[in-house]
Parts: sequence; structure tokens; C-alpha cells
Amino acid sequence: MALNPTVLPVLQESLTRVLQEKIEAVTKLADLERSLTRSEDECGHMKDMCERLQEELQLLAEKYQDQLKAVQDVQIQLQVRTQRLILLVCFWLHGSG
Repeated sequence: MALNPTVLPVLQESLTRVLQEKIEAVTKLADLERSLTRSEDECGHMKDMCERLQEELQLLAEKYQDQLKAVQDVQIQLQVRTQRLILLVCFWLHGSG
């Protein structure tokens, strides 16, 4: 079966259009794949950073608790020494009178 000579240019134009659309689709797919790869890399980087920050936060929380305990210990020592000083002053005042 022979093709009508007037149909051939229309078929060529249609084929060219379909091929151009395919090239555009493949190009867009490649762009999307690169974008996905960049996003996955960035996500991995952010996950690593988040883990490091959580570790740092945990260390800071532990240091804070240690410092808080040290302050509480100093406050207790201050109270004990203040009470001893008061007792000594009272004893000195009443003992020397």
C-alpha cells in the first residue's frame, strides 16, 4: 500500500513534533532527577546536622545539670557556714558577757 504524497509532509511534521515533545520530556525528567538528587543530598546533610545538634544539646543539658548541682552544693555550704557563724557569734556574745 502506497502513501499519499500529500500525507507524507503531515506525517513528518507530526513525527518531528512527537520527537521534540519526547526530547523535552526526557530533558525535564533529567532535570527533576538532578533536583531530587540534590534534595536527597541536602536532606542527608540536614539529618547529620540535626543529629550533631541533638548531641551538642544533650551535652549542654548535662553540663547545665552539673553546674546547677554545683551551685546547689555551694548554697548548702553557705547556709551551713552561715549557721555556724551565727552560733559562734551567739556563743561569743553570751560567753563573754
